[in-house]
Amino acid sequence: MQHNWEQIINDEKTFVTGGLGREMAADEFEVWVCSYADACALLGDAFCYIYDEEKELFVPWDLQSKLELEPGVSGMR
Repeated sequence: MQHNWEQIINDEKTFVTGGLGREMAADEFEVWVCSYADACALLGDAFCYIYDEEKELFVPWDLQSKLELEPGVSGMR
């Protein structure tokens, strides 16, 4: 991911975020962020990352369509 949290939270058209819900590992992996502008994104299908709270970096995950993530909803469908 080439962006930081300030850019992510200020651009709701490019990014969507949510909590990991039951998949969360407290103090390590708690949230996900998907980017429609990411180099790995497909047209209309954002590429998603899990944020590593300890290392303060975005870990590549998968396409939003494969993960079935909904913005603002905790966990996966």
